[in-house]
Amino acid sequence: MKTKILSFLFGIILFSFLTSFNKQQAAASLLLTNAKTNKSINVCEKNSVQKIEAVLGGAISLNKELPDDKEEPVFTFTYDGLTIEMQNDKIIEVIISNKKWKLNTLSVGITPQQMSPKFERSEFDYLGNPRFKVKDSKANLFTEIDKTNKVKRIRILF
Repeated sequence: MKTKILSFLFGIILFSFLTSFNKQQAAASLLLTNAKTNKSINVCEKNSVQKIEAVLGGAISLNKELPDDKEEPVFTFTYDGLTIEMQNDKIIEVIISNKKWKLNTLSVGITPQQMSPKFERSEFDYLGNPRFKVKDSKANLFTEIDKTNKVKRIRILF
């Protein structure tokens, strides 16, 4: 009887161990939110020009650049305090420069210490400004700090 129970428990442990390898790693989730309307878009997912404008509203300007005949076009959306670059239906860069926009809970005007619990701070600063790694992502988050030690600009590169 003990042997059957032990073999049953061993089977359960082995099964759970093997299925843990099959699970995919959770994708990073960075929600870019308009603070006024509270509408948001996940910048880590595939997006389209139409989806971005439908969620965030019409851009002040939308530029299309063809870098090369073999490359997909790069779209640059410009909003008040926000710039988004997108290529091949993926956002490649986001720049936030005023309090009208949030990235998860981050916004312009917070201190770098408030960012540290949410992101992994890099050992090396970028031009004297803190740099962070977005967990579960290849994205890097760069900040510009003003004289009062507050974030005045947030830049995310994917």
